[in-house]
Amino acid sequence: MTSLPLFVSKKELLYTLFAIVVLFCFSLFYEFYKYKQVTIYSLHVSTSKIVNMYNKTTKKGKTYTVYKLKNSDFSFTTVNWTDLHVKIGDELEVCFFTKNLTFYKYLKGFYASSKFIRLKSKNKTNALVNFVQNQHENVVTKELYGALFFATHMSKNLRDDIAKWGISDRLHSFLYNLHVV
Repeated sequence: MTSLPLFVSKKELLYTLFAIVVLFCFSLFYEFYKYKQVTIYSLHVSTSKIVNMYNKTTKKGKTYTVYKLKNSDFSFTTVNWTDLHVKIGDELEVCFFTKNLTFYKYLKGFYASSKFIRLKSKNKTNALVNFVQNQHENVVTKELYGALFFATHMSKNLRDDIAKWGISDRLHSFLYNLHVV
């Protein structure tokens, strides 16, 4: 059995490369257009979903929350000094400064100093997820089953514990064999 070449001629290869370059340029110009829409004014208001959040403490002992947020156009990180009583998956309305935002930072995800942050809407979790998690009393077990079966967020402590238990490779192999990963 002989293998077939991907391209029959150099002409096909050049046409394909040309199409890829045109698509790349179009995509890049579209991203630049969206960047310009964000940076028209010195402040931008965005409704974004919380992808990750964690608390940090300054050297002086003040605690603040770091939010990793994502909307349909871009993702960014910001901080808040007050407790908003939110969870991952909730939507926040964030007004942030765009003065130092470059196109490169916009593309890769950026930190934005926020003027205000407020809760827009709570995440309405799936009833099945709640049902499965409520079958367990232990918080770690709830979190583990939620992550395994419904891809819910896993805390850093649980990820570290799984690595410490030595089951992360076996777990990944098991999920891969089930064609989940």
